[in-house]
Amino acid sequence: RFDGVKFTVFTTSNTPQLINNRIVSLYEDHHGVLWIGSEDGDLINYQDGKFFLVKKSEGAPKDTIIVSMIMDKNDLLWVVTSTELRSYDINKKLFTTYPPETILKRRLAST
Repeated sequence: RFDGVKFTVFTTSNTPQLINNRIVSLYEDHHGVLWIGSEDGDLINYQDGKFFLVKKSEGAPKDTIIVSMIMDKNDLLWVVTSTELRSYDINKKLFTTYPPETILKRRLAST
């Protein structure tokens, strides 16, 4: 993090919510929340100067790379991993998984 004068480095040694130092995706949503995706599927958000780890019990991806993220107008965070697509309802704190074959079927049905 750069405050205009100095850099602050966040790592697993100084930030317990960062389980993995290998960050592969970052996304800032329309609320100003920074979403962080790791190589192991960890999803963390940074808001108001604090880090929050999205729990695996909420359905967070496991052992897969979080490739990309984007939030829609309904506050669903769409998370693309190396194996699937998931939506995360930030209000309900719940993931929904969309396997690749489901996405392909919907795409073909709409053409």
